[in-house]
Amino acid sequence: MNISIEGINTPEGLARFAGNEKLYVKSLLRFASEYPPPAPEADAESLKKYAHTIKGIAGNLGIYGLAEAAAEAEQNLPALERYAFFASRMREMCALINLKIPPPNDGARSAGSKPGGKDEYAVLSEGLKKAASEFNPSDCERIIDELYAYDWVGVHVPDLGALRKAAENYDFDDLIVILDKV
Repeated sequence: MNISIEGINTPEGLARFAGNEKLYVKSLLRFASEYPPPAPEADAESLKKYAHTIKGIAGNLGIYGLAEAAAEAEQNLPALERYAFFASRMREMCALINLKIPPPNDGARSAGSKPGGKDEYAVLSEGLKKAASEFNPSDCERIIDELYAYDWVGVHVPDLGALRKAAENYDFDDLIVILDKV
């Protein structure tokens, strides 16, 4: 998929995701659906926290203009005109993302939905071991993408990074060893 959205530096954003376009697209869609701006009537501290959060996420996704607007809003709150400008930019960017990127239709979990729990994690983990033992890198990468949703059950991002690297290097024995440690 060739992502071209005005206001998003896709090459830099994609680089922050180690070139994993599928995960980058999922992250853009999740960003667009899970972070609606709070009402300007919210307390200044909540607005600052929101602006700070968006500043970091937008920067990591390569949405630098929005990250700058969020930083300016964060620094100048409670000046609501800066917040209103930032919230307007946020709504526009989310609308553009949702307009330009079609929702996933590959059977993957929709943006914002939660993983099914430890049983689903165990099934994915066993599927990854099977894909590794069958030397199937595309299935390994697909399952690793799904595992990113499970950091709450003890799979930490560095472990997943090591799993991804092993899959990309076709080092399936190492992948199984890493998975057994998780």
